[in-house]
Amino acid sequence: MQPADVSRLIASLAGRPVQLVVVATGGGTRALAQLVTTPGASAVVLEGLVPYSRQSVDRLLGGPQETYCSDRAARRLAIVAWQRAVESTGRPAEAVGVAVVASLKTVHPKRGAHRVIVAVQSLAATSVVSLSLATDARSRDAEEDVAALLVLHEIERLLDPDVDRDLSAVLQPDERVHRRTCLAPQAWRDLLANARRALGAGTATTDPTPERLLFPGSFDPLHAGHREMARIAEEIAERPVEFELSIANVDKPLLDYCELEARCSQFAGRPLWVTRAATFLEKLAIFPRSTFVLGADTFVRLADPRYYGPRRPPPPCTRSSSRPAGSSCSGGNAGACSKTRPGSTCRNRCGASRTSCRNGSFASTSPAPTCVGNGCLATSREPDRPARAGRYRLSLAASPRPIRSSVTLLSSTPMWARIRLGPDVSARACVSAASNSPSVRTS
Repeated sequence: MQPADVSRLIASLAGRPVQLVVVATGGGTRALAQLVTTPGASAVVLEGLVPYSRQSVDRLLGGPQETYCSDRAARRLAIVAWQRAVESTGRPAEAVGVAVVASLKTVHPKRGAHRVIVAVQSLAATSVVSLSLATDARSRDAEEDVAALLVLHEIERLLDPDVDRDLSAVLQPDERVHRRTCLAPQAWRDLLANARRALGAGTATTDPTPERLLFPGSFDPLHAGHREMARIAEEIAERPVEFELSIANVDKPLLDYCELEARCSQFAGRPLWVTRAATFLEKLAIFPRSTFVLGADTFVRLADPRYYGPRRPPPPCTRSSSRPAGSSCSGGNAGACSKTRPGSTCRNRCGASRTSCRNGSFASTSPAPTCVGNGCLATSREPDRPARAGRYRLSLAASPRPIRSSVTLLSSTPMWARIRLGPDVSARACVSAASNSPSVRTS
């Protein structure tokens, strides 16, 4: 695209208005350079990111990827770009995320095809376009030109989706552009814009109601293990399971529309709730007094403080020469100490020795407790005392009112967790098998 064409594109986008964040992982950065060096681009382009290494991409996407040059990777980066645009403007309808991933000519011969993949995320749709380039038909510089043209063409389509610029002049005879667009229904747009909390699909009602039997998960993919867990939970609770899929994740980007469409298609004929509830407390707020089906790994994460907001540092723990030998800090106010047996350890940032670790009004007496921030999280696994699958009570006390629910646990390993999550939220749950039937303690 010539400079005059880019100038006209910027002027047209500024009149919409459109607010862009562009992510390029190396190949395709020429398009970003052409945009930001055009006068008036600051009215359109909010930010440009170049996560050049795989480690940089992993930080943006919340972990290692299956592959770094695929339409899925491009879509994930595009939704990250869209989220950043929303954070900058506060206007989801104007935000657009553009991402380009490419595998282009380099100093070493490539085993796979040379590819360019561009994804565009808006509130209305997710679109992804891919182009496989003929091997050894161009120099790296020429491949960069093609990649930049493809990116700018996809941005141009924001003005008119029916525009289909003729790229035959820069393509080889056997090269084809493949495009996929997922248009979102209004309910999905409301979820993405955080204007709606939940949407029922295949359920008796489209609005969330309390006292349901819910199986939350990412279901990437839905497999036989999930179906077996649902069957067991239905036997225990004596009512049908409804699946819950959240488009939000504490550690990863939002789900784009193509991804959401693919995951929802797995539940044909089964009740499914699509929510924006990334944490268990958010799920409880949407579905109060409901029973949740959890696997053992999810049960352990349930008491992880990082899922409950920022963690405040504990009060300073200072030792005093007047403190009697064998005493230690309880983790509450500085100087609050109690005698313990020597040789045991408490990791409450004070280096004190304790057999049981106390933090405020919560205490744990399980082996090898670990204190985290302003709270205490302890877990104990005892393989010689296997727990049965069953339904357990769980209480999460949160200001201004307690949130109570129950958990259907499918586990072969007993677990104990008790945690102080800060001044407003606390949780305690215990699953054990001291007798033939499991027991539970709740706060």
